[in-house]
Amino acid sequence: MKTARAAAPREIRVIIFDLGKVIVDFDHRTICKRLAGYCRFTPDEIYERIFTSTLEARFDEGRITPEQFHAEAARSLGCNLSITAFKKIWNRIFTINPGISALIRRLKKDYRLLCLSNTNIWHFGYCIETFPVLNQF
Repeated sequence: MKTARAAAPREIRVIIFDLGKVIVDFDHRTICKRLAGYCRFTPDEIYERIFTSTLEARFDEGRITPEQFHAEAARSLGCNLSITAFKKIWNRIFTINPGISALIRRLKKDYRLLCLSNTNIWHFGYCIETFPVLNQF
């Protein structure tokens, strides 16, 4: 009769982080509150039109361009914000999670670090520019 042997522990070489709600925090409702000042809809109605519909998901998945996203959102909300003004509202929702920068720098000394995200090109670009710790990946 053979007895089962415990497998030898494997060495951890790579650590994978998610961007949203791990490295940075965000609240989509902040976008909705800010956009409400430029259209006739309430923040809850804006949330429904952008985040509950397929619009935001198609943008995150790269199925529509930033220009197409802006045009569809502006049309859906009945607002005529320029793409530049809309992008600023869209992007300024992120904060770095407390302690994560120090943790990432410490782990970088001994591990390969990867950052994965299912976010859109605008949010990703904004985070790369705004949070220098992302250069560790």
